[in-house]
Amino acid sequence: QRERMDLIRSILSSGEKTPFEIATDLFPDVPPFEIFLSISEAVGHLDILREEGKVKVREKEGKDFYSLVT
Repeated sequence: QRERMDLIRSILSSGEKTPFEIATDLFPDVPPFEIFLSISEAVGHLDILREEGKVKVREKEGKDFYSLVT
């Protein structure tokens, strides 16, 4: 789990992203019918990182965008 969260932090080092974008970076070969599971896993890790104060989220045009806390 910690490894996956470190990977998410690495993905976010290039700038803010939506949970969908993060999920497709984490799981580039996931079949389209399983993308919801990928997004769900990414959001779970993002929630933990947010509670730890390592990422922040902002809503823009009805979408959540996550970024690293600097």
